[in-house]
This record gives sequence, C-alpha cells and structure tokens, in this order.
Amino acid sequence: MKHYKEFDFIWSSPPCPTHSQLGRLRVLSDSKITGAYLSEAKYPDMKLYEEIILLKHFFKGKWCVENVIAYYEPLIKPTEIQRHHFWTNFPVHIINLPADNIDKGIPKERSGKKSLDMI
Repeated sequence: MKHYKEFDFIWSSPPCPTHSQLGRLRVLSDSKITGAYLSEAKYPDMKLYEEIILLKHFFKGKWCVENVIAYYEPLIKPTEIQRHHFWTNFPVHIINLPADNIDKGIPKERSGKKSLDMI
C-alpha cells in the first residue's frame, strides 16, 4: 500500500487456497466417507477483491490480478484462461492451449506468442 503509486505496472497474485476448487474439495470430500473433514471450511480471503478495487479506482498504471478459478461465481467478472482468472485494466488475448499442456512447461504452440497485449 505504501508504494503502489511508485510503479507503472503491477502484477498481483494473491494467495488462492480459500478460493480454489481444490480447497473446497478438501473440505467436502472426506466428510462423505468418514464424517470427518480433511480441512476446515474457511471464509474466502477477500484481499483478492480489495486489490482489484483499489487498483481499478486509484492506480494510474497498467495492472493485472491473477488467481485460480474459484469454486464460486466471481464477485467481479474476470477473463478466464485455462485454470486462471485475470482482472486487468487492459485487454487480455486468450491463447487456446490444450488442457493437457498446463503442467508440461512452455508448449511449442505458445512459444513466440504474446498472451497479454499491453498496448
């Protein structure tokens, strides 16, 4: 907060465990079998939306906030690319990649292509 005005571009990726589908499944999955929970249910960390709102209304430069696709309908509409949500103040061009390439590094189809257009 003290230094955000000093930058011309901000990329933010707040912690995602309380928003993720996996986090929700950890709470629900084992309870069906044993009656116990692998994890306790937690309130979603709303710092994600605090950052988006602050940047949208007060930051003069370009910005992007990234997070996993949430288990709930996002409170502020994002752009969705594969397993992630992106909130920005500039257009994001979607590169369609097969889902099976997600964990295999940079696929050939993507090398040399830009996914963010900051012009």
